[in-house]
Amino acid sequence: MKKAFINVDKTNPLPVLTDSVTRVSIQCTAKDENGAGIEVNILDLIQDHDTDEVKVQFGSSPVQALAMLRRVMTALEKQANAELQQNSCSRMQ
Repeated sequence: MKKAFINVDKTNPLPVLTDSVTRVSIQCTAKDENGAGIEVNILDLIQDHDTDEVKVQFGSSPVQALAMLRRVMTALEKQANAELQQNSCSRMQ
């Protein structure tokens, strides 16, 4: 599959970054047809330090990336709710 790039926002770019981070990758481990674990790149967020442009590069189809991100967001939401509940209970004691 051809790599897909999306310009997130050219007209209102992110502030200029002073750190050296240029790419954030979201990956998962999947099983291939033989059952072996393989790393699958879901997407990369790429920051261009010269133009402050952010691009999203999909490692697979955007539909697959969205499905994986929904799973990640569901897990994060559950974890955050549990943490908030725990913090709330500890404050009451």
